[in-house]
Amino acid sequence: MNSWGIDVSRWQGNFNFEKAKAEGITFAILKAGGGDAGLYKDGKFDRNYAECSRLGIPVGAYFFGEAMTTNQAMKEAEYFCKLLQDKSCPVKVWYDVEAKMLGAANLTTIVITFIERVRAAGYDCGIYASESTLKNLCKSTAINKYPHWVARWTKTPPSIATDIWQFGGETNLIRSNKVAGQTCDQNYCYFDFTGQTDDNAPVVIETPTAPTKEEYDMPTIKKGSKGKAVKIWQIIIGATPDGVFGPITEANTRKFQKSHGLTVDGIVGPKSWKVGLDSV
Repeated sequence: MNSWGIDVSRWQGNFNFEKAKAEGITFAILKAGGGDAGLYKDGKFDRNYAECSRLGIPVGAYFFGEAMTTNQAMKEAEYFCKLLQDKSCPVKVWYDVEAKMLGAANLTTIVITFIERVRAAGYDCGIYASESTLKNLCKSTAINKYPHWVARWTKTPPSIATDIWQFGGETNLIRSNKVAGQTCDQNYCYFDFTGQTDDNAPVVIETPTAPTKEEYDMPTIKKGSKGKAVKIWQIIIGATPDGVFGPITEANTRKFQKSHGLTVDGIVGPKSWKVGLDSV
């Protein structure tokens, strides 16, 4: 199964799910809340869930994590369970692991604590993270048993086991970055969330179109640069895609250039772009 869908939050405002459904989306993953500003419910969660229910759009839900200890992870999980009460989420529920919490010394244990608490409440919970983060986390076999929602904003699927692939957001190399007139994250789902299974059906992953010449005509970027091009480059080199070319991005750029026989100057020009885009 290869279904196209979106994930949205309050940042999309009163998103037009009716129009999105007409454009072909088959599921939506809704932000339920987070822990990055105290424990909170996303301002559009109830409204978005009601709209998807009205239109028959299957949903999943995610929680933006901020836990730096297992105790904090447990509190986040318990709060998430309260937000999910009386809601059906056939597209699973997810712990969003990025930003500040990536610096936690015991990140794997934190993630497991959250997921296990949510699963104990009866929800099929998995982890959302960038491909590079998941590769590191999956060095622990305990993480491998959970569903994976992998962020990789490129033209080719992730190289690790994937239940859902987030292939684009503001930057999108496969489709328009807008659905129903709004910029939003987009995904391919590889499991059957309809309840109609076929054990003999092969899993088919859609092959995105080849990059056009325009995709290689990227601007030269370096330390201090900001924007979409920086995000694309950060994804290529496995850095956090925050759109800011800082010291860590520069260091990763130099490592990439050295390992690919390029001039090691920390500046991403035409040659670095071509090698980088061809490598994903």
